[in-house]
Amino acid sequence: MIRFGILGAGRIGKVHGASLANSGRAKVAYVADADPKAAEALAGPIGAKVASVAEVIKAKDADAILIATPTDTHADLIEAAANAGRMIFCEKPVSLSVERIEACLRVVEKAKVPLMIGFQMTGQLNGLSQVTGINEINDLSFTPVRTEVKYTHKYAQGD
Repeated sequence: MIRFGILGAGRIGKVHGASLANSGRAKVAYVADADPKAAEALAGPIGAKVASVAEVIKAKDADAILIATPTDTHADLIEAAANAGRMIFCEKPVSLSVERIEACLRVVEKAKVPLMIGFQMTGQLNGLSQVTGINEINDLSFTPVRTEVKYTHKYAQGD
């Protein structure tokens, strides 16, 4: 079972936290947020501990870091998690700067840790099939967090 530290307890952090807690394949060990009340509101019901961002990233009992914070924090948090040897799932985008994204990805590559960027677009796929007339697109299905948890777990085991 993969143990996650969640950074960011806002709307998307709550969605991911609930999905992880209910997945049967993951556990949320920690939650960090700039608002301690938001962190506690997410952590309490799923049995996680509230900690600072630095504590979550350094925690030996967190295998992966899920980043659900404001965009301008993503690249720095990805780098910190990579340097700590953690698997990383981050909500889109990494950064608004191509140069910053490239620098961040170099850190991840050097650390040799898996990084996955979340991008939910099921509604867009349905619209695309209507515009193009290609109905096969509708055969695609996305379960954002569950897919990433399965992928990360498989990757972590070296499959």
